[in-house]
Amino acid sequence: MMEIKEETEVTIIGGGALGCLTAYHLAKKGTDVILVERGDLASGAIGASNGWVVPAGSGSLFSLLQAGVKMYQELDEETKKRIEYRVANVLECFTDEDVRRMKKLWPGTDQNLKKRDELEEPEPNLADDITWVRESTLTYVNPLKLCYVFANYARKFGAKIFTRTKVTDIVVKDGKVRGVKTDRGEIITKFVVNAAGAWAPIIGRMVGLDIPIVPVLGQILVTEPTPPLLRNYHTILGVGWSTTLYPEKEEEWSQHVKFGIFEGTLTEYWPGEGSYLLGGCRFQIRDPEHAPQPIPEITKLIAEHAIRYIPKLGRLHIIRSYVGLRPMCAVDGLPIIGNVEEVEGFILATGTDWYGISAAMIFGKLLSELIRKNATSEPIDEFSYSRFKQA
Repeated sequence: MMEIKEETEVTIIGGGALGCLTAYHLAKKGTDVILVERGDLASGAIGASNGWVVPAGSGSLFSLLQAGVKMYQELDEETKKRIEYRVANVLECFTDEDVRRMKKLWPGTDQNLKKRDELEEPEPNLADDITWVRESTLTYVNPLKLCYVFANYARKFGAKIFTRTKVTDIVVKDGKVRGVKTDRGEIITKFVVNAAGAWAPIIGRMVGLDIPIVPVLGQILVTEPTPPLLRNYHTILGVGWSTTLYPEKEEEWSQHVKFGIFEGTLTEYWPGEGSYLLGGCRFQIRDPEHAPQPIPEITKLIAEHAIRYIPKLGRLHIIRSYVGLRPMCAVDGLPIIGNVEEVEGFILATGTDWYGISAAMIFGKLLSELIRKNATSEPIDEFSYSRFKQA
């Protein structure tokens, strides 16, 4: 294996959406940057996502993610084509019982509902007891192509990208970042961007930081190709309710399963038109070092939930199930973005949970500004690591 001996201004650890977009924004502005990824690009949570580009959260986070969505909308048409950007029709589906529970638990979330028989074009393959619907749209990109396209753009602007390269240590001297050691050699650098996702705490410990990120497993099933089961919509969303997997495993699951809200998403699978994605789940695991595997109990529940909304899915075979680990902040669920006071030049870019694609474009831009100008065009102080000192 080729020995790495490099010197650069910025080293980014992590080849997911946030790492690749940060590399792109930095390189585009002329900054020397190297990206290091322990596997292949998009081999973490991003490669196991459904590609949604949607705002999330509330307050300033929601506003920032809205700005990120707008940045996707403003991409040139060639780039949109390359990342398979599209706006898809969505139908949210509810039973009478769903609506009753929504009104009780989350007042106001039943707005804009209408009776199923009021649809201009009927969807005959929905379950018979789906009585209420709500129409909307969702923006999608191909998550794999998103990473590869912007990584290639970064390369064109001069960035270097090393995949299958594991970071083994961060060199710190006199409180400042000096370099990055890998299993293939060393990189001399002034800045390190920790965009390692669920593995960010491992990188953090190399500089003495305790980063409160927990890995949350998401799982998606892929059906065999089938004639279209939906006439007018690309995605069906169904409301889910908290559930206990197995009472006899209560002690085992209760501490580690953050599970229960199934969105019942059914969307066309990118590589093969006519297949469907079924998902998802939220399942906290202990150790991201070991490659996550699909969980049979969750596979069964996802399939049952999808069939609950479109019974004809029960006739299909599942040809693949894949998982990814989302980085979630265990303290407040917010992203952890920006400088850390403890180590000069060490920058965090993690905690984006399930909205990583939406966050990647805007946070990549803001991190680039932070590194180049020590200031950002939008405030990010509330997402800094320093907030945990006040908790």
